[in-house]
Amino acid sequence: AVAVAMDLLLFGSDVTGAFLQSLLDELLFLEWNGKYYRLHKTLYGLKQAAYAWNADLDKEMRRLGLQPCQAEPCLYTRHDERGWLMAVVWVDDIVAAASTADIRDDFLDDFKYEFGSISRDLTWVLKIKIERKGHLLGLSQVSYIEDIAAKYGADHANPKYTPMESDASIYTKAQCPEIGSKEHQEMK
Repeated sequence: AVAVAMDLLLFGSDVTGAFLQSLLDELLFLEWNGKYYRLHKTLYGLKQAAYAWNADLDKEMRRLGLQPCQAEPCLYTRHDERGWLMAVVWVDDIVAAASTADIRDDFLDDFKYEFGSISRDLTWVLKIKIERKGHLLGLSQVSYIEDIAAKYGADHANPKYTPMESDASIYTKAQCPEIGSKEHQEMK
C-alpha cells in the first residue's frame, strides 16, 4: 500500500542457497560415510542456519544503507537525495520498492548474494498474485487456493459462484415484511 501510494516500483526475488551462505561461529563437525568433516558454513537443517543467515542478511542490508524498522525488523528502508528504497524480507525472499529504476538496479547489482529469478516488475510473491494498475494494487491467492483444493482432491468439485439460486426471483419492496408486522416478528 505504501509503495502504491508513493508510486514506487515493486520488485523482488529470492536468495539462491541462502542457508548455505553464512559462516559458522562455532566448531562443528559432520559425520558422513564414516568420515568426519569440519563445517565452515551453515547447511540447511542446522539449528544455527536460520539465525546465521538472518545475521548475515542484516549486515548486508546495513552495508547497502538500509536500516531495519524498529516496529517491524523484517522491513528495511533507505531514504536519501536519490529517493526511497524499501525491502521486506521473509526468510530468503525479498520484496522491495524503489523510487526509480536506477535505485532498483543498483540494489540488485550491489547485493552480495546471488538472486534466483529476479522480478523487476513484481507479479508474484509467496503464491500471491500481484496486479498493479496505476494507483490500484490487487492481491489474489487463487493459485494457493487451487493448490490446496488439488491437495485434498477438491479440484474437480463443481464450483458455485453465488450462494443463491441463479434463477431466484427478484423480490419487490411490497413482498418484504414491514417492521413490526407478524411476518417480521416471525423472522426474528
